Amino acid sequence: MAGADYIEGGVEKMKRAGRKLIGMAAAWLLAASAFSMAVYAADGFSSEYERLLDTASILSDEEQDEITELLDELSERQKMDVTIATVENLDNYNSIEACADDLYDYCNFGYGTDRDGLMFVVSMEEREWHISTCGYGITAFTDAGIQYVGGQMLDSLADGDYAQAFRIYAACCDDLIDQARAGHPFDKDDVPRKPMSATVPLICIAIGAALGFATVQGMKAQLKSVHKAGSAANYVRPGSMNLTGKQDLFLDDVKARYVKVQGIKRGTGGGYSLWEMKVYGGTPHVDGLSDVHFLKLRLSGQDGHTISENLYWRGIHRADFTALNRLPKVKLKVSSKSIRQGDKQLLMAKITNPASSPAVAFANWVQVRNSKTGERILPVIMSDNYFTLLKGETREIRIEFDAALLKDGAQAILTVEPYNNAEIVK
Repeated sequence: MAGADYIEGGVEKMKRAGRKLIGMAAAWLLAASAFSMAVYAADGFSSEYERLLDTASILSDEEQDEITELLDELSERQKMDVTIATVENLDNYNSIEACADDLYDYCNFGYGTDRDGLMFVVSMEEREWHISTCGYGITAFTDAGIQYVGGQMLDSLADGDYAQAFRIYAACCDDLIDQARAGHPFDKDDVPRKPMSATVPLICIAIGAALGFATVQGMKAQLKSVHKAGSAANYVRPGSMNLTGKQDLFLDDVKARYVKVQGIKRGTGGGYSLWEMKVYGGTPHVDGLSDVHFLKLRLSGQDGHTISENLYWRGIHRADFTALNRLPKVKLKVSSKSIRQGDKQLLMAKITNPASSPAVAFANWVQVRNSKTGERILPVIMSDNYFTLLKGETREIRIEFDAALLKDGAQAILTVEPYNNAEIVK
């Protein structure tokens, strides 16, 4: 048996007086004999070999004495053989696991009839280690436990401090055996979490900043048409403007006057504000205008189709728009049509401020509510909202939302509330 070769080869290297290792031939004879049986001492251990077999001679005499005494005390107190073996190489073994199992069996280690115990084997040439378990050792030392013990010894093994690694091994074995006897063998959930290094957040921030910078630079590089130029002509791409016709526009003669506008105070770093300028030679034309009035600009095509429009409200007195709170209430005409498109629900709404209305319908707030709960349906996508309708104007809007938001036969109810009709809290 190859395990015997390791032990017999290390007999002369062992510096302790004591029991001699039996020969390979005797081991085979004992194993083959039908009447052979393990001879146990009174305390349940076979006590045939030292619990530390340093056949690779990696420990000093003092360290061998210390580790052997440590293993003896631990094994006898825990009633479980805790052993260590060092070998120069694996010789004819295919794996260190097979080597460890054979050494444990050959040396007849273990406590009691189930031979409770474990062996830690280190092969110097292959730089490998393995922990072999038997009897109750299989229960006490789970795969997670064995990996934990190995992880605790790793730094010492890497540094060549084998005596310290064996001390750590013994201490871990003591703890894991206690934990198993308490009814909770070491599991992967028991592995202590290492605290996060303080450098990890800094590294993450640096990586995020680098990725963000690279992304922005990539997007910036795609803006190939944006370059500083001396004139607007340089911004026109060649061939993008093709004039196919010519039209002369003539404006009717009107009476006008020139006014001098002089800035008296710089409002911002970028220039002046209209409210911070004084007009000489005239007075503001406010005759006939209400305190707050509306200006609407509309751009239409030749066919009368509206291309763009903008609405403004302006106060005669700067920043005083309280007159909006006194707008008369209006009664709008609202109609809608509900359409189901796949998993989407559409509402096509038409909202009109009649020509006979007493006032402008200001800042109309459009909402969609559940007919059963009265709650607003959210989220929704609207083509327009908070718009203002002058007298006689109509606005058509499109509203879209997930049909799944309507449950138990509920319907979508459209509400439109002008600012005029809202209760003003003073």
